[in-house]
Amino acid sequence: MKPFLQVDNLARHYSLPARDFWGRRERFVALEGASFEVPEGQILGVVGESGSGKSTLARLLVGLEPPDVGSITLGEQHVRAGEAHSGPLRDVQMVFQDPFGSLDPRMRILDSIAEPLDHAGLSLSPDERLSRVVGMLERVGLGSGALRRFPHQFSGGQRQRIAIARALITRPRLLVADEPVSALDVSIAAQILNLLLDIRAEFGLTMVFISHDLGVIRYMADRVIVMQGGKIVEAGDTEVLFASPRHAYTERLLSAMPRF
Repeated sequence: MKPFLQVDNLARHYSLPARDFWGRRERFVALEGASFEVPEGQILGVVGESGSGKSTLARLLVGLEPPDVGSITLGEQHVRAGEAHSGPLRDVQMVFQDPFGSLDPRMRILDSIAEPLDHAGLSLSPDERLSRVVGMLERVGLGSGALRRFPHQFSGGQRQRIAIARALITRPRLLVADEPVSALDVSIAAQILNLLLDIRAEFGLTMVFISHDLGVIRYMADRVIVMQGGKIVEAGDTEVLFASPRHAYTERLLSAMPRF
């Protein structure tokens, strides 16, 4: 199957503050040599402990930061390190870990969800804009009664539903979900995971799902990559990797996996 998302030798380095009088600065390698493929409509799970490079990878995929080395290909779009024409990929949206932090507390839900439509330059009438927002709110399990309210008036699970609606309003082809349920209670988290699976099937989304929780990854992903110290140390089909891990780090993660 032809890959829809292809990542080749991706790297991201950061310069640390000077440690002495001479101004010598060390480099922190957040991501190094990451390569993988995701077929259209599949979910790639990315798992690893804090500091393994998962969130850095997410920021590169959605264009929040440029890569220092390597390239990202999404369909016919390309982003390559060091090229003047490189820019963020279109058709990509992100769901963040903290739904309250990802929503402007001063904006009503209507305007917050519609904001990506405004930036996309779509020629929508006010009625079309409203209709699309209401339709997406209903799709994530909320109604038009949420339109005039503010983020602080909702629970954590409801705010994450709003964040998902905001990410999907422009109908992206790739959704990057960075720890989207780690701040939620288990029962609410399960509802959000099932919502994402339903939306994936309905919209034909390709997804990169990032988590430190192997139980969640096993439930969600078709394939998995395991990250440690900014590098991919193991990759494979989900059930194969869980049944027969090859890398010692993966074995340690599996041995500590709680039951979800």
